[in-house]
Amino acid sequence: MFKYAHKLKPVLLFKDMESDEIAKVLNCLSYYQREYDKNEFIILQGDELKEIGIIIEGEVIVTKDRPDGDYAIVDVLKKYDTFGEDIIYSGLKSSLYTLRAKKHTTIIYIDGKKISSDESTSCKYRSKVNLNMLRRLAEYSIFINTKMKYMGIKSLKKRVATFLLDEFERYKSNTFSIDMNREEMADFLNGTRPAVSKNINAV
Repeated sequence: MFKYAHKLKPVLLFKDMESDEIAKVLNCLSYYQREYDKNEFIILQGDELKEIGIIIEGEVIVTKDRPDGDYAIVDVLKKYDTFGEDIIYSGLKSSLYTLRAKKHTTIIYIDGKKISSDESTSCKYRSKVNLNMLRRLAEYSIFINTKMKYMGIKSLKKRVATFLLDEFERYKSNTFSIDMNREEMADFLNGTRPAVSKNINAV
């Protein structure tokens, strides 16, 4: 795992940790690596989830299944993003979302029970990882709440307008840069890229 440790430094889970510390954490918490082809399912909504996943290559589409058989895109996870921590730390056993590889993707999994329980008190850097995990959970909770607000707006035009208004409030300026490209924004607002672009231009 030493050959992967330096690649994991940008992961929020390992914030302020050196490569050798990351390697030691992974060794004491147990890990394994798995690769997925484009469009391959990683986990289905309702499936048991026991591990925290760390994306080291590729992208993962996160969707929420609807009763009518359709689904909504909740997020697109990128390189160095993580998933599963909300399930592990909440005590739930089943995934709330379906995850699918957007392109060829490599994920490192770590044992959720070992990182969240007292069984790993001998792991020297476990407390630092847990603190970073809390930061990640807080950030993702804010993101999901915001995402749900947009998903509750039926009109794409209104979703785009609300999003831009939120960004205006965030930057307190008539001129600001959005931390997403058009494709990412389309995924985030649950629309197509041409439709989102059209509505942005209209606004």
